[in-house]
Amino acid sequence: MKRITIAASACLVAIAALPFASAEGPAPAPKAAATAAAAGSTVVAKASTDDYQVQITVASATPGAEVKGNVAITPKADFKFNKQYPTKIKLTGTDGVTVKQALLKAKDGKVEDKGASFPVGYTCAKTDGGKVSAELKFSVCNAETCKLVKEEVSWNVAAKP
Repeated sequence: MKRITIAASACLVAIAALPFASAEGPAPAPKAAATAAAAGSTVVAKASTDDYQVQITVASATPGAEVKGNVAITPKADFKFNKQYPTKIKLTGTDGVTVKQALLKAKDGKVEDKGASFPVGYTCAKTDGGKVSAELKFSVCNAETCKLVKEEVSWNVAAKP
């Protein structure tokens, strides 16, 4: 299990610029992730191994308004997303951050062999922000094996008035 915390915008920019590639190059992200990023969202958390990449993108936060975002899971190399595994994403908010839906399952998102994407939403009650944590449980498979994954990512939220 990994735990990744992203604390500052400068770190986000530096991490987002890092290449996460396999021997065959990066796998294409699911369409929903590309749509969220294209709509002015920012990558706030990312986790990557040789087998998969997790990327969280969200829009800017305003106190009391719902923030919309996306959790994208993209298999790498010869791996495919395991559609038969009971994928779950548990979201929690702290310090004035309330998540819209605390538990996401496969039926709540778009799940395909090439990856999965899940819409997320939360509100931030105050300008000094809080934190959102996500615990993801999913599986990726190739011809030889299936890997059960438990990944934890979190990001700070600061609402702008």
